[in-house]
Amino acid sequence: MKKLTDREIQELFDRGEAHELSGETGLYKNVFEALKKEPAHKLSVDFSNTIVNKVTSKTSRVEKFLYVICGIGVLSTLVLGVVLIKIFASPTMITYLPYMGIGFVMIGVLHWLDKYSRLSILEID
Repeated sequence: MKKLTDREIQELFDRGEAHELSGETGLYKNVFEALKKEPAHKLSVDFSNTIVNKVTSKTSRVEKFLYVICGIGVLSTLVLGVVLIKIFASPTMITYLPYMGIGFVMIGVLHWLDKYSRLSILEID
């Protein structure tokens, strides 16, 4: 006898021909009968909202942590850049420090616009 798929076994049970099957089909019969019964306990109406709130709150905590890490990285890069320019650069190169600050601000503004505006730069769906 060929090996039947789950769908074929279900169809045999639905047609009442399952008595012809052998072996592990008894397990399928038990599963199908258990699935037909209504569960003994009921979930609250607000159950799905509770689960969604828990998942989103964990996500927001992780997101906040990543923003803090990113902020520390950007700030340390800016400070390190300024220190290295002060140590190794000529006095005329120091005049370019405000442009580096403007670059960091622009990156932050573009990130904010991309995250919170409806006109996202990167649409990934």
